[in-house]
Amino acid sequence: MDSVLVASLDATLDRLNWTDIGLQLDAEGCAVLPGLLGADVARDLARQSAAPGTRRETLESRDGGCGELFYFETGLPAPLEPWRWALYRRLVAIANRWNETLGLAQRYPAQLEDFLFDDDSSPAFRWTTPKPATAGLSMA
Repeated sequence: MDSVLVASLDATLDRLNWTDIGLQLDAEGCAVLPGLLGADVARDLARQSAAPGTRRETLESRDGGCGELFYFETGLPAPLEPWRWALYRRLVAIANRWNETLGLAQRYPAQLEDFLFDDDSSPAFRWTTPKPATAGLSMA
């Protein structure tokens, strides 16, 4: 990954109020990250989601809204891959707090790499077969 891009993304994410984001996630199950996705990037991602080799699944729940899950045959498109790594580091504490609140013993590791590639992880978290890169976009 481009170190300049990662540093810029980290600086942008560091400016966000993660306490408020955590509270919004607790209350609503989703959160707005203002200023992260510009109009040009959004249009480019929309174009890539319609590209050959991309599969789309619709997700729906009775009371949780709906969305779409995209499977990218060739890996996550820019800028999603660096976001995945940077956002994981900031969201893992919230996910672990939720597991604790729910009485679940499992905790997510601090780094995404350990989550994806650790052979000693719980079967619930271990990748057992190669998975295509995915990105979820809320449509609710």
